[in-house]
Amino acid sequence: MNLTLLTPPAIEPFTVDEAKALARTAIDSGEHDALVARLITVARQQVEADTGRAIGLQTWCGSQAYWPRSRYLTLPVCPLVSVERFTYRTSAGVQTLDLAGCSVQPQPHHYGQIALAAGGSWPAAVLLYPGLTVDFTCGYQTVPPPLKEAIGALLVYWYDNPEAAIASTAYKAEMGVLPLRYHELIAPFKLWGRR
Repeated sequence: MNLTLLTPPAIEPFTVDEAKALARTAIDSGEHDALVARLITVARQQVEADTGRAIGLQTWCGSQAYWPRSRYLTLPVCPLVSVERFTYRTSAGVQTLDLAGCSVQPQPHHYGQIALAAGGSWPAAVLLYPGLTVDFTCGYQTVPPPLKEAIGALLVYWYDNPEAAIASTAYKAEMGVLPLRYHELIAPFKLWGRR
């Protein structure tokens, strides 16, 4: 499934002042605060990428060019909160799938799913690009403490080692570039199929 972020989280897990306290810095300038704010966002995004879990409420659009081969469609970001819209494009145009014939199954520790009701089936129409699209909301409203700690660990590590931040984010260097503590904190939260 192809994913597009529609609405990012309204707030980050740390304020700039909290992040500066973690990094033990008292530098007070707009340019420095902007740097710290970027590090907060990038650290959150790294944790999300490594675990498959969204931090803060976010709205995503998922699309795929074919109907599911099973009775359910898995949404690859966790935890699922709600499904806003399910549409699909055929030669007759864009149509909306009635979710009353489906059950939306948010699961706090696994990917959420849209499952067909008993005896139901996906439409038989041939899909045209972009196929089916699902708008859904996901994310932790309260960040689990280990994930917040992992974000803080990355933030401080990258603040203290700017060259590591460049290697980790821009070039996707070896996993050893990130602190071992980070890996220990996120390990219980990694979803199946994630590195």
